[in-house]
Amino acid sequence: MINNVVFGQYLPRKSFIHRLSPIVKIICLLILTFTVFYASTVFALLLLLFLNLFLVCCSKINFKNYAKVNKFIIYVSVFISISLFLINYFSNPMNFNSKIFWRSFNISSVAFFRLVLLAISNSVFLFTTSISEISQSLECILYPLNFFGLNPRKFSLATSMSIKFVPTILREIHKIIIAQKSRGTNFKEKNMFKKIKNYSKIAIPLIINILKKTDALACSMISRGYSLEDSRTQFKKITIKKCDIISLFLFFTIICGVILCNNLITINPNLICEILH
Repeated sequence: MINNVVFGQYLPRKSFIHRLSPIVKIICLLILTFTVFYASTVFALLLLLFLNLFLVCCSKINFKNYAKVNKFIIYVSVFISISLFLINYFSNPMNFNSKIFWRSFNISSVAFFRLVLLAISNSVFLFTTSISEISQSLECILYPLNFFGLNPRKFSLATSMSIKFVPTILREIHKIIIAQKSRGTNFKEKNMFKKIKNYSKIAIPLIINILKKTDALACSMISRGYSLEDSRTQFKKITIKKCDIISLFLFFTIICGVILCNNLITINPNLICEILH
């Protein structure tokens, strides 16, 4: 493992993205997620990929960490894109031509870039934002729910705890696999029934350990007098500074430019070729 970094782990650095307000980062993540699903051309998704790579560089976190936590997503994305290409291309066996090939390639490429972009953007957000910041910012964003008789703190607590337990579960799985391998368990068994039996040796201890950790967490919260109904004070208050507003404006401007390019290419697919010529 590279520095034992897992998905959902916060990595403190002295970077521009770390210093941004978590509220601004959540808003940018939501806008970026909407744009990824809205974009329907490979060119627009490539622009979003360059934007994500720029954010990765600005986070001052080793690129190997991003590659490690998103390795499984990349494999799944490749498999899904290849499957979509084959399904779309061979669905018309009597009409094999370049038009069908490029249409199938475009559909598979869009699916691949969407999955990869979602994985990278979420990794940047989780690497640069602590759990306490996520919980506090969600509570601020969802504050209007109080007018409808709903407690936003319940949602923010559930979200932050679920994110917090992702790296914990992954570390537990890694520890259990090492322990089982030291006892002679072969996880590369070719027989399907033996493989299921071997992996059941991970599931049972994992469930037991997670239940113990959740019980310990609940007991510690109760012993400290934590309550969802009582008002709380914050050691560090979330504020939106001038640089946050400027960053949000620039990000929104870039996203608008990407959406404009996507719409122009959708109307005129040969626009890029015409510009290059």
